[in-house]
Amino acid sequence: MGDIKKNKVILAMTRDSHIYECIMDNINSLGKECVLLNIPPVIEEKNKESLKFKLKLFYKLKIVKNKRYLERFGKNSLENGIINNIKILSQETEYCLMIRPDIYSEKIIDALVSNIDKTYAYQWDGLDRFPAVLNLIHKFKKFYIYDKKDLGRFDNTSLITNFYFDCYLKYNEKSPKYDVYYIGGFDDRINDIIEVCEKLYNLGLKMKILIHCPVEHRGKLKKYPFITEIYKGVTYKENLFNVFNCKTLLDFGHKKTHTGLSMRPFEALGYSKKLITTNHIIRDYDFYSEENIFVYENSNSKMSSVKSFLNTSYKKMDKNIFEKHSFSNWFKFVTEQV
Repeated sequence: MGDIKKNKVILAMTRDSHIYECIMDNINSLGKECVLLNIPPVIEEKNKESLKFKLKLFYKLKIVKNKRYLERFGKNSLENGIINNIKILSQETEYCLMIRPDIYSEKIIDALVSNIDKTYAYQWDGLDRFPAVLNLIHKFKKFYIYDKKDLGRFDNTSLITNFYFDCYLKYNEKSPKYDVYYIGGFDDRINDIIEVCEKLYNLGLKMKILIHCPVEHRGKLKKYPFITEIYKGVTYKENLFNVFNCKTLLDFGHKKTHTGLSMRPFEALGYSKKLITTNHIIRDYDFYSEENIFVYENSNSKMSSVKSFLNTSYKKMDKNIFEKHSFSNWFKFVTEQV
């Protein structure tokens, strides 16, 4: 028998916003077979706080006297199942890509690294936002970060940016319905979001501004006609179809957690949208241009300048820069590193 063809890519990452679906789509479009790793025990542990679990646990331990139930149900059992699955999959796996490895246990990471030589990790938040990752970085031959301030803290780290999904380019709208689009949470940036959006709304622009409001903040934004409060999660793919249907994206940089660029600037680049951002470090990136990106410095920013910016045509990006920031090129860069 010949060697087994290694064409699989294991994807191990956070389930936030279901962005893993888009990564899988783009990897599959490259002729690979992407396989999502099971839910990690670190995440599964949260389920033990549910009332249903507590009632079942009480019944098993107090009524049935089954003291082995927790062990069978819990972390060790699930973890061992994942590790066995890794060993089986590794026979046909070419690469493993981990995003946010801090959500996985060390045993699972060790199983991946020992069974799949080409295992790469990427932390798309500042390292100190989820400090558990600091104890895991040394386990990888190559660990990618996106915040420049974290560079040099560990010998095996390399800087890389986020990306846009080039497998969806065909869905981009030629005649978008909205002038401005933004989606985000109710956090410490909310005052900046309200300020910028109100000024844009007063220019007569058609806006789609979605703010996810937890229970304690519901109703607080009702007085703003340009904001829609949402109470259910929006998948990343759903977000992308909103991006396709707009002319300009808004981006609000985090003030405390990290200084790297979020996905929004790359969405703007990949789908030829203008961008208004409060993150001034964007000027340091190769795709920055005054024609396509407006840096909103503070409340003194002149709206006449914003209006002039929005009224000019989008400047087509250089092909090499455009393709450089696609997911396909990003994946190639990550997996070809020694």
